[in-house]
Amino acid sequence: MFRVSKYSYAYVKIFGKIAKSYIGENLKSIINLRKVSEMHSIVFPHEQIDVSEHDLTKTFQKKITTNNILSIIEIIKLIKNPHLVLIHFLRMYEYQNLKSVIQYIMNNELETPHIWNIGEYSLVKLTEPKRFKDEILASSYKWILEEEGSLFEVQNKIDKDYYIKLRELTEGLKKPDKKGILRIVSNEILYQNIVWAFRLRFFFNINKDEASAFLIPDKRNKTVLEIFDFPEDEPSRWREWKYFKLIEEQVNTDMRGIDPVIVEEKALKYVTNIISKLFHQDPFTLTPFVSFIKLKIMEANLLKSVIEGFIMNLNANEILKMVDLK
Repeated sequence: MFRVSKYSYAYVKIFGKIAKSYIGENLKSIINLRKVSEMHSIVFPHEQIDVSEHDLTKTFQKKITTNNILSIIEIIKLIKNPHLVLIHFLRMYEYQNLKSVIQYIMNNELETPHIWNIGEYSLVKLTEPKRFKDEILASSYKWILEEEGSLFEVQNKIDKDYYIKLRELTEGLKKPDKKGILRIVSNEILYQNIVWAFRLRFFFNINKDEASAFLIPDKRNKTVLEIFDFPEDEPSRWREWKYFKLIEEQVNTDMRGIDPVIVEEKALKYVTNIISKLFHQDPFTLTPFVSFIKLKIMEANLLKSVIEGFIMNLNANEILKMVDLK
């Protein structure tokens, strides 16, 4: 009874928000539009457009993410004493901020990175470029500035830190909440490691021994690292792999390796299907709320993909295929 009273109002709200989200059929409804400005008028009907079509694109994409962050924060605030696991899912945006800021610092870039604002749930307030280092040093993320190595290595450690903490928080959940969320986190870590492994091999030419250090610690990594054992042009070997379903379309007699981008698209589809199903399961636990956060993040990515499709002058069928709705 306590759980019902604690989550009931927020539970109703997330179902209402997902029903209005641009996922599935709702997304299809805007793909037949031809201009970014037309799409903006549908997604943000009460906001005036006072910039050119070209300038609107960048501001629109930022607005989509900002709007979804606010939507996630609204739900978290509706839950009394929200569990840290919910806040950590939101902090994915803070980790993105840190990766952008580290790139800005290490590469001496001129353009100031955009900082996503997660309000009171932030562990570091990043205000202006000249203060970035001091602000990170004053936070729990100070270890990042103490790391040695290339930008790629430091950003990888930031990513791993996010997932390691996420799994620790998930493992600490009570049984009613743990089952569904652990399934989401476990699959996300698995597929993230698989995608990273393919990128390390086929984009960066990193060998198996070196690649191991870049993966999120996980008991399944031995199987993931088999990616480095298979000759790129021997389909029979790839068909032996446990996660062959992710590369099935790419394995044929003419193959000359695996495209990590296609693997990532397939992995995302598997994780999204799991999340979508769990959204409707285990009511009055934390699982639907985690699923909501992940679906809202997915919605923002889908909307930005549609914008990119408009920019590339793709037709509706091509955009549907790009966002995997066809």
